[in-house]
Amino acid sequence: MPSDQISFTDVEYANRRRVSRREQFLDTMDSTIPWSRRVGLIEPFTYSSSRGRKPKALETMLRMYLLQAWFSLSDEGVENAIYDSYAMHRALKGNQWCFGMKAHIGVDAGAGYVHSMTATAASVHDLDQITHLVRADDEVVYADACYQGAERRPDVADDPHLSQVEFRVAARKSKLAAMAGPDRAAESRKASVRAKVERPFLIVKRDFGFTKTRYRGMAKNLNHLGVLFASADWVMRARAVALMG
Repeated sequence: MPSDQISFTDVEYANRRRVSRREQFLDTMDSTIPWSRRVGLIEPFTYSSSRGRKPKALETMLRMYLLQAWFSLSDEGVENAIYDSYAMHRALKGNQWCFGMKAHIGVDAGAGYVHSMTATAASVHDLDQITHLVRADDEVVYADACYQGAERRPDVADDPHLSQVEFRVAARKSKLAAMAGPDRAAESRKASVRAKVERPFLIVKRDFGFTKTRYRGMAKNLNHLGVLFASADWVMRARAVALMG
């Protein structure tokens, strides 16, 4: 990293004695995210011109964008966060666009990391997104009860790969009470695997404070959610490394 490159902690109070949870979070993310690799992925798509004001370094722009996503800052707010560290501790309020939408994610059953994501209007049924969440090498898929009948959908049954996938879908709660003991145990094992999908949502809502949309239109919100769920993977990775010492 270049010596003149700002880090996340540069936008926090540098002279305080007590390290806040936010500073700890920024330090963790700073050491977890592979910055050079991420910049390398973005660089080919970056606009460059010899005219006008010299643009900021690409890594600086990436860091600013992530700060905006993690702390729900406006464009002006994130600029203030860079030039005035106190801005990071203010709640930026004002008119916000809010509309019904929901995110759908696929999570690796082993690692728990998000590997695919879509976002739709709230009126779209979860089943309509199943084909976008299954990976090409997936053989078994765990899902909650709202995905009942996934294997019978034409876009699944007619697909050479998806038609071979085993869908282990949770039973509806109304049927659990009537099940025999072994069947309830099998449902419990399904639930323990499927529950891994909840952790990324918890991080996005609790750690990043994403409880309502900030943008008008699906495209911007889809992009925002993509950044947040990718960041949730980094958070889970950092916490796993910390536990291993």
